[in-house]
Amino acid sequence: LSWMKSPLKLAVLGNWERKTRKWLPSNAIERGYKNAGFQLLINRSLNFRGIQFSGVEDFRFGFPEIPEADPEAKFRCLISHNPDIIGKCSPEKLAGYQLALCGHTHGGQIRIPCFGAIRTSSVYWKRFEYGLCTCPGKPVVSVSSGIGATYIMKRFRCPPEMTLISVHG
Repeated sequence: LSWMKSPLKLAVLGNWERKTRKWLPSNAIERGYKNAGFQLLINRSLNFRGIQFSGVEDFRFGFPEIPEADPEAKFRCLISHNPDIIGKCSPEKLAGYQLALCGHTHGGQIRIPCFGAIRTSSVYWKRFEYGLCTCPGKPVVSVSSGIGATYIMKRFRCPPEMTLISVHG
């Protein structure tokens, strides 16, 4: 990932990075991100050109704490591997954030026309399946299908993606 050219490269850790494995421990993954020029946002914020980016720990295997929104920031973006945190948190806890960037569901991996995902790894099933999602009183959520797969290492009508989002402050 060091080939990616950007004035700012941010990352949060997901469930696979947080699972304890002898062959690839979390601290080795964290070092890899840092060596590739990424800044890990684990329950902390970073302000860049008037934009607040806040990252949280993984919802299932970590201890996510949403940083307080900076009222001075022009725009506030929450980054979480798992979108379920948006459903679980109160509107008050998410107050001030305009956008949440998430993944984890893989877009369902297997999608049927006119229905979408037949399964997602979300406790909210189709609510945070893929794409833009809205919840009253909460930030808009963008859920990417990502590049990985889980359980069944195949995709159907759900191509892998890397989303490029440009935020101009």
